[in-house]
Amino acid sequence: MIVECSHCRSHVQATIHGGYEKLSDGSGPSHLFSMLSCDQCKSPILIRQANVGNMAEGDKWDTPFQVFPSLDARVNPNAPKEIQLAFEEACACYRVQAYTADLLP
Repeated sequence: MIVECSHCRSHVQATIHGGYEKLSDGSGPSHLFSMLSCDQCKSPILIRQANVGNMAEGDKWDTPFQVFPSLDARVNPNAPKEIQLAFEEACACYRVQAYTADLLP
């Protein structure tokens, strides 16, 4: 499985070491948790996927969401919307190493 490793700061192949399926209690979908390790640096990664399948199709899992380690810090939800958007953009830029400071004289 290809995931983003927060240690390597790149998309890498990861090896699945185990999983756990949390069955639905009727209030939402089942979830599949998978324990991975980065094939480059061996760092642990935990992902979660929701079951988006149905009775006819069977189990289908959505796009993996990285639970651990968290890819970004979270901004206070009570902060003004402009600050929340600026913070999210800063995190996205940092993740891909697109620093504007590199462009300054």
